[in-house]
Amino acid sequence: MDWVQGYHDIADVGLVSQFAIWDQNSWLGSHGSTDPYTYVDLVENISKIDYKGYNAYLMYGGMVSRSDVEPYGEVVLRGFFITYYDARGIGRL
Repeated sequence: MDWVQGYHDIADVGLVSQFAIWDQNSWLGSHGSTDPYTYVDLVENISKIDYKGYNAYLMYGGMVSRSDVEPYGEVVLRGFFITYYDARGIGRL
């Protein structure tokens, strides 16, 4: 889970992708990778949903990155993710 303070357009796939890239590269750096890289290669099936009372977007996507363990080889990550805006800033997972 990531939390980004302030209002951001949760339907902006480019912005959501950039946050995912920053998060993954930070994760890799914290696990010793000296040359982290990540790029989003898939975003599809974007659906507007209700998530615990929030207007949200459910997306399926993926990225190409490095492993977080030596020898830090290339990996392809796939999964579902949800973005939503909580004006109170406290979230209810």
